[in-house]
Amino acid sequence: MKPTKFTEKSSTSLCCPVCKRVFCEPVISVKCGHTFCKRCILQLAEDNGNCPLDNVLCDSSTLVPNRALMAQIDDLSIHCCHGIKSNDNGDTWEVDSEGCPEIIKYGKRDEHESSCQFELVQCTYGGKLCNSIRKSELDRHFKNCTHIPCPFNEFGCTFRGTQSAVDSHKGNCSCSSELHIQTVTMTQVVPHLTLLLLCLEF
Repeated sequence: MKPTKFTEKSSTSLCCPVCKRVFCEPVISVKCGHTFCKRCILQLAEDNGNCPLDNVLCDSSTLVPNRALMAQIDDLSIHCCHGIKSNDNGDTWEVDSEGCPEIIKYGKRDEHESSCQFELVQCTYGGKLCNSIRKSELDRHFKNCTHIPCPFNEFGCTFRGTQSAVDSHKGNCSCSSELHIQTVTMTQVVPHLTLLLLCLEF
């Protein structure tokens, strides 16, 4: 589940009586009439627990989505998940001054967050060897990344470096001659295979 930080403290009427957080997939238990997060009521039912509000035994067989409540939650304002960070204790989220500044509606978060340029991603070449990078900074990072592989790495070359270093290296790469040999060999073999197939047809 994505980290979430609402811009304002949410009403207790929008919070699950089990986990005390804003409802996630709110469902109504027909047996007791109360609303819970779907995962909370399913866990309670699995543990043969009782409703914390009226002590009725929880039953997950008669759950219906609380669409009216979900509509209210969808209209709440939150910080983009790429604009918050975990606090020192790791138990809450706080605004990241270096992250995305956008305030968005909870129900439409995917529209923004899926393409947010503040998302932290890994370098295509270096992976974990490079620190996490903002999407918007990838092009600049690639110009200085020291983990770009030689284009002949599939033929055994282990050279890695900056793009300029790779460009200088590949002209003299020993593995490039191996590629040339394979290409020439295939060029010579294909005509013979074609002739053989024609002979077989007759």
